[in-house]
Amino acid sequence: MTQVTEKAEASESIKLSPMREVHLSQIAEMHRQINPSPWSLDQWNTCCEAPLYSNWILEDKDLDVGEQVVGFSCSICSGPEAELLNIGVAQGKQGKGLGEGLLRSSLLLLPETAEHCFLEVRRSNIPAINLYEKLGFESIAERKDYYRHSSGVVEDALIFRKTL
Repeated sequence: MTQVTEKAEASESIKLSPMREVHLSQIAEMHRQINPSPWSLDQWNTCCEAPLYSNWILEDKDLDVGEQVVGFSCSICSGPEAELLNIGVAQGKQGKGLGEGLLRSSLLLLPETAEHCFLEVRRSNIPAINLYEKLGFESIAERKDYYRHSSGVVEDALIFRKTL
C-alpha cells in the first residue's frame, strides 16, 4: 500500500495487512517493549474479535528474518465517530516514516461513516504529538492523571480530534 511505504526506508519488504489472531502474541510483546502501560493479550484479543474494530499491522517480509510484525494500529468506529485506540512501531523500526504511513493508511481505511477521529496520547509522548499535529489532529482537551504506568508513574492524557 503506497501510503505505508511512501516514506519508509525499508519500503519493499513492509506490507500493510489486516490484524489476525495469529499476530497477537507478537503485537502484545512489541507493545510491552514500547509502551509504559501496555495492553494485555486479552485486550488485544478483544480488539481482534469485535466487528466495530479496524485493526492493521505492518509486516516486514524480510527473506533473512521471515515475517515479523513491526507495527500495529487499532481503531473503533461507530457511526460518525472513530477512535484510534492504539498505534505503535517496533523500536528498531521507529524514525523511518512507518508510523506516519500506518496512521495515514489506518485513517483512510476507516468506514465511510466516520466523520471525526479521536485519540488520547500521553502528554510526554512528544514524537506522537508532533505526528498527530502534522496529520491535522487538534488538541481539544486533557484528562488529568489518566495513564497509570506499570512503574507507578501517573500521567495526563491529551485528547486530539481530526475531521475526516
